[in-house]
Amino acid sequence: MGLDMYLTGRKYVGGSLQGDDEPFREEDGKPVDSMNLELGYWRKHRKLHGYIVNTFAKGKDECQEIPLEGDDLRTIAKAVRTNDLPHTEGCFFGDAEMDKTFSDESEEHAQQFDEAAKWLEGGNWKRTVFYQASW
Repeated sequence: MGLDMYLTGRKYVGGSLQGDDEPFREEDGKPVDSMNLELGYWRKHRKLHGYIVNTFAKGKDECQEIPLEGDDLRTIAKAVRTNDLPHTEGCFFGDAEMDKTFSDESEEHAQQFDEAAKWLEGGNWKRTVFYQASW
Protein backbone atom coordinates (compact mmCIF):
# COMPACT_ATOMS: atom_id res chain seq x y z
CA MET A 1 0.00 0.00 0.00
CA GLY A 2 1.09 3.52 -0.54
CA LEU A 3 0.93 6.58 -2.70
CA ASP A 4 1.52 5.74 -6.37
CA MET A 5 1.64 8.77 -8.67
CA TYR A 6 1.26 8.77 -12.44
CA LEU A 7 1.83 11.45 -15.07
CA THR A 8 0.08 10.18 -18.19
CA GLY A 9 0.01 11.44 -21.73
CA ARG A 10 -3.01 10.58 -23.83
CA LYS A 11 -2.47 10.69 -27.58
CA TYR A 12 -5.50 10.56 -29.86
CA VAL A 13 -4.54 8.45 -32.84
CA GLY A 14 -7.13 8.66 -35.57
CA GLY A 15 -10.64 8.65 -36.86
CA SER A 16 -13.23 11.32 -36.24
CA LEU A 17 -11.40 12.72 -33.20
CA GLN A 18 -8.83 14.12 -35.62
CA GLY A 19 -11.42 15.61 -37.97
CA ASP A 20 -10.05 13.68 -40.93
CA ASP A 21 -10.92 10.63 -42.95
CA GLU A 22 -8.26 8.34 -41.52
CA PRO A 23 -9.74 5.11 -40.21
CA PHE A 24 -9.44 4.28 -36.55
CA ARG A 25 -6.61 2.02 -35.57
CA GLU A 26 -7.79 -1.35 -34.36
CA GLU A 27 -6.79 -3.48 -31.41
CA ASP A 28 -8.42 -6.89 -30.91
CA GLY A 29 -10.78 -6.00 -33.75
CA LYS A 30 -12.01 -2.85 -31.98
CA PRO A 31 -11.36 0.79 -32.89
CA VAL A 32 -8.71 2.61 -30.85
CA ASP A 33 -9.24 6.35 -30.51
CA SER A 34 -6.38 7.02 -28.10
CA MET A 35 -3.44 5.51 -26.29
CA ASN A 36 -1.88 6.32 -22.94
CA LEU A 37 1.83 6.88 -22.43
CA GLU A 38 3.62 6.90 -19.09
CA LEU A 39 5.39 10.25 -18.83
CA GLY A 40 6.30 9.98 -15.15
CA TYR A 41 5.87 7.76 -12.13
CA TRP A 42 6.69 8.37 -8.48
CA ARG A 43 6.04 6.42 -5.32
CA LYS A 44 5.28 8.24 -2.06
CA HIS A 45 6.47 11.68 -3.22
CA ARG A 46 3.96 13.26 -0.86
CA LYS A 47 5.10 16.87 -1.25
CA LEU A 48 4.80 16.73 -5.04
CA HIS A 49 1.37 15.14 -4.69
CA GLY A 50 0.23 17.84 -2.28
CA TYR A 51 1.49 20.58 -4.59
CA ILE A 52 -0.35 19.24 -7.64
CA VAL A 53 -3.60 18.59 -5.75
CA ASN A 54 -3.60 21.99 -4.03
CA THR A 55 -2.52 23.98 -7.08
CA PHE A 56 -4.42 22.29 -9.91
CA ALA A 57 -7.34 20.47 -8.24
CA LYS A 58 -8.36 23.08 -5.65
CA GLY A 59 -7.38 20.70 -2.84
CA LYS A 60 -9.73 17.93 -4.01
CA ASP A 61 -7.84 14.68 -3.46
CA GLU A 62 -9.97 11.75 -4.65
CA CYS A 63 -7.54 9.94 -6.96
CA GLN A 64 -9.18 11.71 -9.89
CA GLU A 65 -7.47 12.62 -13.15
CA ILE A 66 -6.10 16.16 -12.88
CA PRO A 67 -5.63 17.69 -16.35
CA LEU A 68 -2.44 19.69 -16.86
CA GLU A 69 -1.49 22.16 -19.61
CA GLY A 70 2.04 22.94 -20.78
CA ASP A 71 2.34 25.99 -18.52
CA ASP A 72 1.09 23.90 -15.58
CA LEU A 73 3.79 21.31 -16.21
CA ARG A 74 6.49 23.99 -16.35
CA THR A 75 5.13 25.53 -13.14
CA ILE A 76 5.42 22.15 -11.42
CA ALA A 77 8.98 21.72 -12.74
CA LYS A 78 9.95 25.09 -11.29
CA ALA A 79 8.37 24.26 -7.90
CA VAL A 80 10.28 20.97 -7.82
CA ARG A 81 13.57 22.68 -8.70
CA THR A 82 13.15 25.35 -6.01
CA ASN A 83 11.71 22.89 -3.46
CA ASP A 84 8.60 25.02 -3.19
CA LEU A 85 6.51 21.98 -2.27
CA PRO A 86 4.21 21.94 0.77
CA HIS A 87 4.41 19.57 3.69
CA THR A 88 1.77 16.93 2.92
CA GLU A 89 0.48 14.18 5.18
CA GLY A 90 -1.54 11.12 4.33
CA CYS A 91 -1.99 7.52 5.27
CA PHE A 92 0.76 5.49 3.55
CA PHE A 93 2.20 8.66 1.92
CA GLY A 94 5.80 8.13 3.05
CA ASP A 95 8.02 9.87 5.58
CA ALA A 96 10.70 12.52 6.01
CA GLU A 97 13.43 10.11 4.90
CA MET A 98 11.71 9.73 1.53
CA ASP A 99 11.40 13.52 1.30
CA LYS A 100 15.20 13.73 1.51
CA THR A 101 15.60 11.18 -1.30
CA PHE A 102 13.23 13.13 -3.53
CA SER A 103 15.05 16.36 -2.75
CA ASP A 104 18.28 14.76 -4.01
CA GLU A 105 16.49 13.75 -7.24
CA SER A 106 14.69 17.06 -7.82
CA GLU A 107 16.37 17.96 -11.12
CA GLU A 108 15.53 14.56 -12.60
CA HIS A 109 11.88 14.95 -11.54
CA ALA A 110 11.69 18.53 -12.83
CA GLN A 111 13.01 17.37 -16.21
CA GLN A 112 10.18 14.83 -16.43
CA PHE A 113 7.67 17.68 -16.22
CA ASP A 114 9.60 19.78 -18.75
CA GLU A 115 9.71 16.82 -21.14
CA ALA A 116 5.98 16.22 -20.64
CA ALA A 117 5.29 19.86 -21.60
CA LYS A 118 7.34 19.45 -24.79
CA TRP A 119 5.55 16.21 -25.62
CA LEU A 120 2.14 17.80 -25.00
CA GLU A 121 2.85 20.71 -27.30
CA GLY A 122 4.49 18.66 -30.06
CA GLY A 123 3.22 16.47 -32.84
CA ASN A 124 0.29 16.60 -35.21
CA TRP A 125 -2.19 14.61 -33.15
CA LYS A 126 -4.28 15.87 -30.27
CA ARG A 127 -2.59 15.22 -26.91
CA THR A 128 -3.55 15.68 -23.27
CA VAL A 129 -1.65 15.18 -20.01
CA PHE A 130 -3.04 14.37 -16.61
CA TYR A 131 -1.79 13.49 -13.15
CA GLN A 132 -3.49 10.80 -11.09
CA ALA A 133 -2.62 9.21 -7.77
CA SER A 134 -3.65 5.92 -6.29
CA TRP A 135 -3.32 4.55 -2.76
